[in-house]
Amino acid sequence: MKPDKKQEAEVLKVYDAWWHSYLTGDVKTYDSLLDDEYRFVGSTNGEEFLNRKDTTKFFELTADQLAGKAELRNLTRTIEKLDSGHILITDLADAYVISESEWVFYSRFRFTSLMKETKNGWRFIYQHFSAPDTKAQEGETLGTEQITKENQELRDAIKRRTVELENKTRALEIEASLERVRTVAMGMNKPDDMLDICRIISQQLKLLNVKEIRNVQTAIIYEAKGSYLNFEYYAKHEKTFITDVDFKLHPTQFEFVNRMLKGPEEFFNKHFNGKEVQDWYTYQQTTNQFADSYLATATSLNYYWYSMGPVALGISTYVPLTEEDIVLFKRFRNVFELAYRRFIDIEQAAAQARDAQIEAALERVRAKVMAMNSSKELPETSFVFGEQLRKLGIDWQFSYFWLIEEDKDDNTFWITWPDNQTSTTSYSLAEADQNFKDCIVAWKNQEKIHGTHVAAEYVKSWLDTFDRITTDAGGVAADIMKAGNFKDGVYYYDAMIRFGSFGILMNRATTDEEKNIQSRFATEFERAYTRFMDLQKAEAQAREAQIETSLERVRSRTMAMQKSEELKEVIKIVYQQLRHLKINLDHAGFVVDYTPGGDWHFWIADERDIPSKITHPYFDSVWANQFNEAKEKGADFFATHLNFEEKNKFYNELLSYVPGLPDVSKDFYLNCPGLAATTVLLDNVALYIENFSGIPYTEEENSMLMRFGKVFQQTYTRFLDLQKAEAQAREAQIEAALERVRSRSMAMHKSDELLEAGEILFLEMQKLGIASLTAGYVLIDEAEKNGLNYTPHPGTKKIMPVPVIIPHNETIHMQQVVENWKKGNLFFIVEMDEEETIQHQTFIAERSTNFPLTAAQLIAISPARLFLHNFFFKEGYVLIVGGTKLSAEQTDIMLRFAKVFQQTYTRFLDLQKAEAQAREAKIEAALERVRSRSLAMHHSSELSAVVDTLLREFTNLEFTLTFCIINLIDEQDRSNTVWAANPETGMQPESYYMKFEDYPFHHAMWDAWKEQKKNFIYTLEGKEKKIYDEYLYTKTEFRRFPKHVQEANKALKRYVAGFTFFKYSGLQTVSENQISEDELKILERFGRVFEQSYTRFIDLQKAEAQAREAQIEASLERVRSKTMAMHNSREVGETVATMFEELVKLGVDKSIRCGIGILNDTRHMEVWTASTNKSGETTLDIGLLDMTIHPLLAGVKEAWKNKKTGFIYELAGEDLKNYFIAINAAPDYPVYVDLETLPDKIIHTDFFFSEGTLFAFSSNLIPEETAQVLKRFAGVFGQTYRRYLDLQKAEAQAREAQIEAALEKIRSHTNAMRSSEDLSNVATIMFEQMRILGGDLFSFGIVLCDRHANMVEQWHSIPGAGMIPPFFVPVDLDHIHRYRYDQWKAGVELFSVVIPEDYIKEHFRIMLELPSVKSVIDMMTANKIPLTIPDWEIDYGASFKYGYLLVSSLKPFEEDKIFPRFAKVFEQTYTRFLDLQKAEAQAREAQIEAAMEKVRSRSLAMQKPEELTEVAELLRKEMGQLGVEELETSSIYIVDKENEQAECWYAIKDIREENKRLVSDEMTITFADTWVGSEMKKFYRAKKQQASIVMKGDNRKEWINYCAEKSNVLQGYYGDEIPERTYHLVKFSGGFMGAASPGDISAESWDLLRRAASAFSLAYTRFNDLQIAEAHALQAEQDLIAIKEAKQKAEEALTELQATQKQLIQSEKMASLGELTAGIAHEIQNPLNFVNNFSEVSKELLDEMREAIEKGDTEDAKEIMNDVIQNLEKINHHGKRADGIVKGMLQHSRSSSGQKEATDINALADEYLRLSYHGLRAKDKSFNATLKTDFDSNIGLINIIPQDMGRVILNLITNAFYVVNEKMKAEGGKLKASASSAGQPYEPTVEVSTKKVKDKVEIKVKDNGNGIPQKILDKIFQPFFTTKPTGQGTGLGLSLSYDIVKAHGGELKVETNEGKGSEFIIQLPINMNNG
Repeated sequence: MKPDKKQEAEVLKVYDAWWHSYLTGDVKTYDSLLDDEYRFVGSTNGEEFLNRKDTTKFFELTADQLAGKAELRNLTRTIEKLDSGHILITDLADAYVISESEWVFYSRFRFTSLMKETKNGWRFIYQHFSAPDTKAQEGETLGTEQITKENQELRDAIKRRTVELENKTRALEIEASLERVRTVAMGMNKPDDMLDICRIISQQLKLLNVKEIRNVQTAIIYEAKGSYLNFEYYAKHEKTFITDVDFKLHPTQFEFVNRMLKGPEEFFNKHFNGKEVQDWYTYQQTTNQFADSYLATATSLNYYWYSMGPVALGISTYVPLTEEDIVLFKRFRNVFELAYRRFIDIEQAAAQARDAQIEAALERVRAKVMAMNSSKELPETSFVFGEQLRKLGIDWQFSYFWLIEEDKDDNTFWITWPDNQTSTTSYSLAEADQNFKDCIVAWKNQEKIHGTHVAAEYVKSWLDTFDRITTDAGGVAADIMKAGNFKDGVYYYDAMIRFGSFGILMNRATTDEEKNIQSRFATEFERAYTRFMDLQKAEAQAREAQIETSLERVRSRTMAMQKSEELKEVIKIVYQQLRHLKINLDHAGFVVDYTPGGDWHFWIADERDIPSKITHPYFDSVWANQFNEAKEKGADFFATHLNFEEKNKFYNELLSYVPGLPDVSKDFYLNCPGLAATTVLLDNVALYIENFSGIPYTEEENSMLMRFGKVFQQTYTRFLDLQKAEAQAREAQIEAALERVRSRSMAMHKSDELLEAGEILFLEMQKLGIASLTAGYVLIDEAEKNGLNYTPHPGTKKIMPVPVIIPHNETIHMQQVVENWKKGNLFFIVEMDEEETIQHQTFIAERSTNFPLTAAQLIAISPARLFLHNFFFKEGYVLIVGGTKLSAEQTDIMLRFAKVFQQTYTRFLDLQKAEAQAREAKIEAALERVRSRSLAMHHSSELSAVVDTLLREFTNLEFTLTFCIINLIDEQDRSNTVWAANPETGMQPESYYMKFEDYPFHHAMWDAWKEQKKNFIYTLEGKEKKIYDEYLYTKTEFRRFPKHVQEANKALKRYVAGFTFFKYSGLQTVSENQISEDELKILERFGRVFEQSYTRFIDLQKAEAQAREAQIEASLERVRSKTMAMHNSREVGETVATMFEELVKLGVDKSIRCGIGILNDTRHMEVWTASTNKSGETTLDIGLLDMTIHPLLAGVKEAWKNKKTGFIYELAGEDLKNYFIAINAAPDYPVYVDLETLPDKIIHTDFFFSEGTLFAFSSNLIPEETAQVLKRFAGVFGQTYRRYLDLQKAEAQAREAQIEAALEKIRSHTNAMRSSEDLSNVATIMFEQMRILGGDLFSFGIVLCDRHANMVEQWHSIPGAGMIPPFFVPVDLDHIHRYRYDQWKAGVELFSVVIPEDYIKEHFRIMLELPSVKSVIDMMTANKIPLTIPDWEIDYGASFKYGYLLVSSLKPFEEDKIFPRFAKVFEQTYTRFLDLQKAEAQAREAQIEAAMEKVRSRSLAMQKPEELTEVAELLRKEMGQLGVEELETSSIYIVDKENEQAECWYAIKDIREENKRLVSDEMTITFADTWVGSEMKKFYRAKKQQASIVMKGDNRKEWINYCAEKSNVLQGYYGDEIPERTYHLVKFSGGFMGAASPGDISAESWDLLRRAASAFSLAYTRFNDLQIAEAHALQAEQDLIAIKEAKQKAEEALTELQATQKQLIQSEKMASLGELTAGIAHEIQNPLNFVNNFSEVSKELLDEMREAIEKGDTEDAKEIMNDVIQNLEKINHHGKRADGIVKGMLQHSRSSSGQKEATDINALADEYLRLSYHGLRAKDKSFNATLKTDFDSNIGLINIIPQDMGRVILNLITNAFYVVNEKMKAEGGKLKASASSAGQPYEPTVEVSTKKVKDKVEIKVKDNGNGIPQKILDKIFQPFFTTKPTGQGTGLGLSLSYDIVKAHGGELKVETNEGKGSEFIIQLPINMNNG
């Protein structure tokens, strides 16, 4: 660290004075600035001086060599503060000396000086001089003889080196400039930062001496737009611009763009000179480009551009660049590629961010739609739509939903205003203006967006109309709908949906993007309105369910009744449920046990504190008369309505029978306006409700009450059953109580347990409801005229330790009790008035023995009048004292208790007799154990064990002792060695030395010992005890007693000391109570036994006095040997450890904490402690303490300076606390002490040696023997320390290089990071490097403190496991985390905290319970990565910008100052990580949205309901590709509410086995069948949108087995072990989606699950729509079948050719193959004509032949026959020809077998061209077209499916003929001249060509039709898209063709030019496999 400025100035003043004396030869000054301990190491052999004297002598001998002949140049100096008293200065400099009268370079050297602060100021204590290749010889300071010789050689070398260095410097400067550009490129965050790139390139080129730079610019070329975006930095103006340049306006710019677009390596330059410069300047001014004022006078302007494809980097200068400059600029072009890639990434990220913003808005809308639980929420949902649009920058004035209902005259608009207010507008279709009608037409035509503009001049009229037809428009609406807000007119845009439109009203036109957004929002609004309608229907239900639920709650509460008293809970439930059903009532009640004219019994519920149960006599009232009348008529219902007066008359009478009703309740009843009631009559009960508003109940409400009445009938039946059941059990309860009393009596094992039996009686009475002040048994002692009361404490009701003895002959009441007992009466009750009660209780308190209360206390808790209930038995009576007289039932119960107690007392007498045994045997056994322990002593120290045995035996004999003491009395010394043990503290017995002083107790004890008294008692109390306590605990060794023990003893009222004395000793007990004679006798017996023990003790003590000195000296010798064997300074730890080990071996108490302090003249002390780790390695910990921070330390320093041999200081109270506060705050002392665990006092003892102290901390004064040992060890350590210093000076090298190499390795890996995941690798490398640098590191972590509120994110690297996943920890998890966070927050560069052994397990436990940590542990367990929790660790924190590095070490890290250096390097790493993470997050969001879009697209493409499974499979597939396992193995549940079932589509993969196959299936489940199903049902019915179901144990097995029964593929899937899983569920419109995982899933997975459910909700909506459409289509399909059957009968006579045509059409399923028919017909027309003609001729010839035969002219017949034969041959020939044609066509038209065949593609294309052309010609004779073919003969045969590929070619050719024919028709069927063809007539042309291109074949079909419009170009391959009129095309041709080509591994592309024609290109691979 750096010294402060004052300190640095003081040091440098001395340092500069020393240098001056050294260079001038001032020996005196030189010597004065050296410390006595000074050492110097020079650069020549032997130049090493270990003291000040030798150094000064050498300088004196060589000073003349330096004086005036040497000086320092190029000096670099570093100053480092090592601690408060030491500063290290290092000089690096060039030494110059005078040689031949000129200064010449001598050498580069390093000079290191260590200075310390002394009382005389700063002085040098160590210096080291080093220079490479020194010229000096031994004994010289300068080697002047070599200088002259080397000087010339050096000059020559310098010349050569100068040229090399200049070249290298130039290269380094260029590379540095390029690196600066790279740095700026990496820092780009937005597209406009490209200007910073231009600026930095310009600045760096200027630094590299590129002259006259005008500007540096980048051009982003948009060829289609005809412009480029120019980013420019003008150096001289220091201005930046972004300009959109139209490159078509100037030939130079046009030429520049064309050149750049040729390729990425193109170069373009342009030079303007003279007038050309001015013309260019003028051009830039006229095109709004920056006008560079310097061009006004410039004569030259030069442009240089390098291309990278669509982007170029350029520079312009006022003078031409040199060739070197151009080469240099190209290097900048290469670096610029990085900036351009960054620019592209940023632009893409911005586009993705915008799309993500829109999708996020839509997702919020979808979430709101899915969260709709009531149809009333539609306005609120509408506001969310509008709000999200505004957040996307669409600043609408209001948004609306127009519900179009053509069958109604009025249409409704629901309007949402920006302040969340809504209003409605109703608009009549009859009054609709043209704009309105246009919207209706647009809706019918399903236009996407229809926009309407109301011009500014019509705005006022429009607003007036709007105001007239709009209701509820207030608030902000009035401010918005003002003409001044619509200066450009009113714009409203309707996005059409199925029900109408979702529209927005604007004061400006919207952009295309905004229209697209609105359209997407409209799609979502359509879903919202669909949900609205579903909710309306759902709300139409539930009232019945709600009522039935309320009734069920009443039934449930009825069935839950356990006591008849719970009827009041049932009426409360009825009251609550009726109010829950929104029935207006203030009061509800039951009437039970009705009898005409008898009492009325009511059970009531309301809010007015009225009793729940009321009984009152019958009185005449309107309601009672109605009740009776209805009963007589057999009615089941009547209603009552009373006005104010009638109601009050009724209630005044009624309330008089309700005691204790609050006045506020009475006022309420009597002040209400009226009363309306409905009463339902049942068998002998009734149910009624009332309200005090006087509003009669509706028919629906009365009907509902009737249903409640019927339910109550069941309630009343239950009530009667319970009353009967409650009439039982009382007897059982009483008998059980008696049995418990009997049981306790029989369980007594000691006579004093009779007290517990009394307590049992009292408790059982309480349980039976017999309340009393106290109760129990009284045994009468006639002789003593007393009663022994075995009763609980009257105040606490707890058992008392002894019975209370009450005189029974002193008061008349007690005498009466005894008299009745003697008479043998069963019971007697004493009743007292208030005065008698006070007298009796006073007597009890004052005259009784052992009574625990005073009279005042007893009277305070007693009732005013006492009743003494006495139930007699033979030996006494059972007593109950209370304030009320017992009932007859209670009296009967107590008589039964009295009988039971007779057995109890008999048991008591038996036990009392049995307890008189075993005492003597127990005492004798105790004595024997003391004898045995005494005889077993082998060492005098075992006397404490004998004392301990005595204590235990006394305690076992139930002595109540404070202490058990053995006194060893020395008559000569008049002293006493006391061995004392305290049974309450559990302290081991210790010995305490004390003198017999002038105290009465000591005199009495001395005299008693001298007299050898065997039974002696002395009591200290009062003032004498207080004086003796003060003496005992301050002036004797008893002050070692723990403070709390001292205080406890001082608090005793007295010491009662009992003694028995013997020759050398005495046995003593101390207690607070008096010692009985029996105890004294036992003490004497123990004393006789101990006398034998003491004799054994004396013998052992004498035998142990040897060997100690030899043992001590041997230990000292081992330490000396270890010292001399040290080879490096690190071994000093082992030596210190050896010393402490030897101390332990010598018996020094381990609780004495020892350490070494190294002292010197500074204010600090080095504190050394040595420890040995688990591996047996010894480490030395050195800290630094300021000796002024506490009096203890100051005293140590002063005693050492004064050469004292020792020092003692006692720390206690605040002084103790202050000391450790100071220690904890010491910055360079690594010890932290928990202030909460400090003892009462600590004794600090020092044993000094010349360099410092051996100190010890102990709880008490160190025994003298131990002190002597420590003093001798302190002397030995002085030798050790001096050896350590010698070794330490020899070890200070190479560490810095090792550290820097580690840091450089981390920097290298940082620069190599390519993704955020690489952070783990870098962190692991950092951890490895730290471990290489030494230290027992447990783990390395990165703690990020700025990413989460009140949480930190922790990344950890563990040896053998690398970086584990991050987890999150609360800042306040425990004090360790809080401390680390606070240190980082405070900006502390380096901090540390110890996690001690007694806390570390707790520290890890609370961390391991965190959910995020649990998931990491689970991962580690799964990967068999062990987690070891250390016993102790120290955490180091090194802060950086975003958090801190956390290094956990199993022992203190010696060089913790390197951690901040690692932190600084890691800050660069983390900055790189954040940049990478940001880019990856954007890419991830795009990936997710693409997956969701695929699902939505597939949903919208559904044509059949069955395709929903395909959507589900696609959804799982996409989730799997997103890397989300738990969503890939997911389930979709379509809920059937009516049957409480669900159709489940699932896919599952057991993640425990990587190779386990993924299986999927569908099944139907019933929710009620399993526990999991029931939980699903609860979730689906609940309001929450997501939930998790933990499936464990039997519930999990039940679910899997159930699913396996429903789905075969699951059977046996898991095997014997079914893993536990958690089901995570999210709802969608028709059910819910589930994902199973081993535990919790991540927030991203939850988000994906919600988004997946939202996407699938769309599919389900489509599914429902298709189901409805399919149902409608079913009838149409049946009709179609009937039509087809009729048609089939009519077509049976069709020819084989027509059948072939039908097969073709049916096989291909597309109308285009029908075109073959006409072509085939043309082909076979000629042979058929021949057949027909020859057939007709043959028929005529046969007629002629028949006539010739009939005439007998055989010759003529033969000639005719020959002609017929010839004709038949010709018919056969042409028939075969036709047959061949038909077979060939059938070959092409048959269904494909799917097998590839070697095919001549040229022949196939030619054949279909011919067929298609003839087919069209056959249908339209006017059609003609030019056919052109160009077939590549080199293609040969290729492997294709000929039928499929023939269909593709046929489709493309047929389409080509269609478009040229249409174009010809469009020109009127005439060949007109075309303006574009220079007067040439239009000639329809279709070209078919093939060509082999590398490993592919291209088949092209080209036409010269009208081409394809750009707006539909991307739709032509979509299914069902066609531009042909209805009936002329199916829209499947190109879609199927595209699929066929793709299936062949090829591509189908189109190139088109609108108005000129199109060309379809088929590309097929030549080497296609069969199959």
